[in-house]
Amino acid sequence: MSKLGAWLVRGVVSLVNSASKMQTLQTRLMAGGVKDGVEHFEPYGFTSHPMDGAEAIVGFLGGDSSHGVALVVADRRFRPLNLKPGEVAIFTNEGDSLILRNGRIAELTTGTFRVNASEKIEFNSPVVEASEQVVAKGKLTAQSGMAVRAGAAGEEAATFDAPIRTPDVIVNNKSTARHRHAETGGITDEMQ
Repeated sequence: MSKLGAWLVRGVVSLVNSASKMQTLQTRLMAGGVKDGVEHFEPYGFTSHPMDGAEAIVGFLGGDSSHGVALVVADRRFRPLNLKPGEVAIFTNEGDSLILRNGRIAELTTGTFRVNASEKIEFNSPVVEASEQVVAKGKLTAQSGMAVRAGAAGEEAATFDAPIRTPDVIVNNKSTARHRHAETGGITDEMQ
């Protein structure tokens, strides 16, 4: 066996200890035997918990088989296929993925996307679209106006489950305070 062959060995992950500061693996080595306590070196800022059956390249520094390090862990079972040159993906075994596509497109696929921000979230975009509902559990504020359009034929453009307070609106140089009466459903336009 060559000296390099004694230093680098393929293995299959069988157990993971992700509770330690440097994650450790138990690997079944292709060269034979099971190796416990293999340190899993990961790039700064990235970590994952490999699934049982993931593949690893295990290195033995100086050929010392008493201490192995996993240089790379991959899992061909879940890797997104057919990426274009230059595209990058983060993925899970459940089919979730974040793919940075060519053309400066970030494509996130998941069941629930949860953002925890203690101060605020900012979107610097001319348009934000949703294919279905947008629900605000707090106050909804529009600083440059708001347009409400009806959906399907016969569907109301807007419904309000509480009284609406509106400031006076200027129409043709006259102030109007328009309101609907709860008792009759009639609308009153007050012109001054």
